Amino acid sequence: VARHNVMVSAVVRFAHGPHDVGAGKRGWFTIENLDTNDPHPPEVHGRLMDNLPVIHKYIDQVMAHEGVDESRLIFAGFSQGASAAYYAAVTRDKPVAG
Repeated sequence: VARHNVMVSAVVRFAHGPHDVGAGKRGWFTIENLDTNDPHPPEVHGRLMDNLPVIHKYIDQVMAHEGVDESRLIFAGFSQGASAAYYAAVTRDKPVAG
């Protein structure tokens, strides 16, 4: 991708989830009413799966804007973002690069 007459070999996007999770932070699923003693409560999976359409829509928009397809797409994240990245990557219609 050429930008300002410079060749760019990678574009990094730092997406913020659509949910306010407190303290001015955004997340991919709500965290209220979760058992804080269980780091992987079953509710998390459902909430994340419910939000996958939003995540995929964002990814599709970025891919269209940047002119790339799944063969050049790599997912990464931290905390909720890691969970969202993993589920988004494995639920794409086409395999992603990483």
